[in-house]
Amino acid sequence: MANLSVQFSVDEIIRIKKAALLTKYPFFGLLIAYLRSEGHPSAWFTGRGLFPTMATDGVRLLYVHEFVRELQQDLARDLVLGVLAHETMHAALGHVWRRQHRDPLLFNIAVDMVTNFILTQNQVDLPDDCVKMPNGLEKLSEEEIYERLRKKVNRALVNAVAQSSLGAGDVLPPPMSGVGSGQGDPNGQPGHGATTGADLAKIWKDRLIRAAQVAKSQGRCPAGISEIVDDLLRPQQDWRTLLALFVQPHAYDHDWLRPDRRLLGAYGLYLPTLFGEKVEDLVVAIDTSGSISSDELRTFMSELRGILQAYPHMHVYLVTCDAQVYAFEELTSQDPAPTEVQGRGGTDFRPVFEEVEKRGLLPSSAVFLTDGMGDYPDEAPPYPVLWVLTPNHRQPPFGTVTVLAETPAT
Repeated sequence: MANLSVQFSVDEIIRIKKAALLTKYPFFGLLIAYLRSEGHPSAWFTGRGLFPTMATDGVRLLYVHEFVRELQQDLARDLVLGVLAHETMHAALGHVWRRQHRDPLLFNIAVDMVTNFILTQNQVDLPDDCVKMPNGLEKLSEEEIYERLRKKVNRALVNAVAQSSLGAGDVLPPPMSGVGSGQGDPNGQPGHGATTGADLAKIWKDRLIRAAQVAKSQGRCPAGISEIVDDLLRPQQDWRTLLALFVQPHAYDHDWLRPDRRLLGAYGLYLPTLFGEKVEDLVVAIDTSGSISSDELRTFMSELRGILQAYPHMHVYLVTCDAQVYAFEELTSQDPAPTEVQGRGGTDFRPVFEEVEKRGLLPSSAVFLTDGMGDYPDEAPPYPVLWVLTPNHRQPPFGTVTVLAETPAT
């Protein structure tokens, strides 16, 4: 393989490699066309310190000339191609805007593990010192891996990553300008106008789906991508509609011990009630663990208010929990939703089910507002469970699942 560093400038090498990516890996090549290349002769300072390698903010592909030339020294492998695919995946999988409140360094390590795992599954060359996926974490999401890292930070790993060829700073915050609808430009470059994480999320979701469909039509969709795209395309039913199915009024047997008071008072007729007037129980569990952002927690509380207003005839029990239950209290439509809650630790759903059983409740339904990233009981409970999940979530092993609409990142 000829050394392109001798024949071409770094900017020309990047253009050549982008074209090569389209030929060798069409999925990655289609997506990288949306990133505007921006080279820097040497390392530069960002808000997170000295940046010496390659990065993306969802709009630009930024690279340091010295770093690209170093990658080019390995003539046996196409490492530039691999790192370009790596940065493309960060944008395509939403890592730029999914970090939210999380620690930037640890989150970058978590998303590098997932990104590099997908790339190595597809035989894409990467530098030897890139972050590897630890055994046993392959099926976890980026957010779940982050929580594992946060609970038991391996400083040796963090330091090694910070010194690696890719580093742990290649996912930059979205720029505050320079992206629009992302449509209409034949070169795939963003338009003009303000951008937010929510803007980029929608734009890159559409791009990811289109690129996967093209790659599938050629029989060349990368391993691990089809499942992600299938999740994006799966229609979601509004969770309020699903909840209504669980808590519809039920007819009961005639109750002679509880006569119809209206007929008894008006006509002196002692007749049983035709429909039971039993007040049913509804358990609403709100995840207050560290993986839930402040914005998500506010959304959960807003949804709780909607439940209280919609079901004034029910006993609604609010449970706040992370790895333990902090509160288990009955609320009515007149009670304000809590403004301060305990938690922000790990996540374990089992104590909630145990507390319901301990109190002798058999609710019409249990509703969990969560990201689904926690420990589950081995068996489903004897009542319906509705999981109302954040957009970035883990799939529960039982129950009915629906996903909250994406909310703008702050």
